[in-house]
Amino acid sequence: MWKLIKREVKTSFHWFTGRAEGIVSELVTPVEVSASYLHERDGDESPVFSETLNALWDTGATTTVITPHVAKMCDLKPIGVLEIAVAGQLHRVNSYLVNVRLPNCVTIANLTTGCMELPGNIDLLIGMDIITLGDFAITNAGSRTVISFRIPSLVRIDFGRSDSPIETPHRIIGMDQPCPCGSGQTFRECCCQS
Repeated sequence: MWKLIKREVKTSFHWFTGRAEGIVSELVTPVEVSASYLHERDGDESPVFSETLNALWDTGATTTVITPHVAKMCDLKPIGVLEIAVAGQLHRVNSYLVNVRLPNCVTIANLTTGCMELPGNIDLLIGMDIITLGDFAITNAGSRTVISFRIPSLVRIDFGRSDSPIETPHRIIGMDQPCPCGSGQTFRECCCQS
């Protein structure tokens, strides 16, 4: 299963990294969902988030999808109908307006989601509507799958370029230099430990 390393950085971005015990074929992380709200209309009350749910990250999905169970748990009301393509077939499904809280404590507010049954114990499918809000990376070095997501997007990652800061971090970042995540600690005390 995943070991989630969660950090909320006091700079202009938030991120999380999750590490699996081995190579995995599905990227599943914990998330929480609430009914959408607007401060101007609903006052200063914070939304009530669900229990922790299992979210599958799917770069092949354009839209985030919740299950009917999540819609019922959060007492959601349909706002319309969406057409969602699954395995080449179009499905007309109810749509809902929700807030999704990611493991990095960032809430994606007022997100229109589709609603349909999902396989296994998956409660929510994270689509490209969320993934494109930030930087998303998957690595499998050392026979361990690692997923990392940062919001907002900060830098282009290109493993094919020799000047890419991701390709050879040990040559660019000294162990006692400030960590590039912006924590104020040295690289040795911060992200190197992850």
